Amino acid sequence: PTATASGHTAGKYDYTYVITAVGVDEITESSASSPTTANGNLLETGGIVTIAWNGTNTSSYPIVRYNVYKLQGGLFGYIGSVANPGFGTNNTSIIDDNILPDLSKTPPYWETDILNSTNNYPQAVSYHEQRRAFAGTNNDPQKIWFTKSGTESNMSYSLPINDDDRIAFKVAAREANTILHIVPLTELLLLTSSAEWRVTSVNTDALTPTSISVRPQSYVGSS
Repeated sequence: PTATASGHTAGKYDYTYVITAVGVDEITESSASSPTTANGNLLETGGIVTIAWNGTNTSSYPIVRYNVYKLQGGLFGYIGSVANPGFGTNNTSIIDDNILPDLSKTPPYWETDILNSTNNYPQAVSYHEQRRAFAGTNNDPQKIWFTKSGTESNMSYSLPINDDDRIAFKVAAREANTILHIVPLTELLLLTSSAEWRVTSVNTDALTPTSISVRPQSYVGSS
């Protein structure tokens, strides 16, 4: 993207922005673009910053809209969305006339270095509460990952953490035994060779990154 400041008599402040693309499921969002900065003065009457970019789209990866984020206090906060005009290359832009960024909605951060190489492939996979669950890798035998709610493979998260972000945690146990099975019942069960664990939520009805609880149920073990 490019950012152009106008409508001011003298530039006093730097304004920095990034763009993300949103897929047709309205859940999957790309990582942020490279940042772009303009020097202007949005506190002056008539001062604006125009953020522009060339939107791209294909039938394989359809984009329905773009989200725009503005830097404030070290975080990029949401300031608006622009619908994608269609397939191909489209000139797209948004005007910031001193919009206050919403820091409760930030660009997603993607975990790209998990479950994708030798000794990092999961041997236990299942579904629970509209999330896909993975566990039992050789390098992290007691760790379990849940995708972003409502997705098959989205491992993104936000700052601050949102309830629908991906979940990742490690079972703290006396013995380091690999998670062999994930059993989705009313509550989720994790079966290892020496113990069974129950995964529940604390103070909420659904599993979230900040409400998860793991408790042992027995020490029989599974094959």
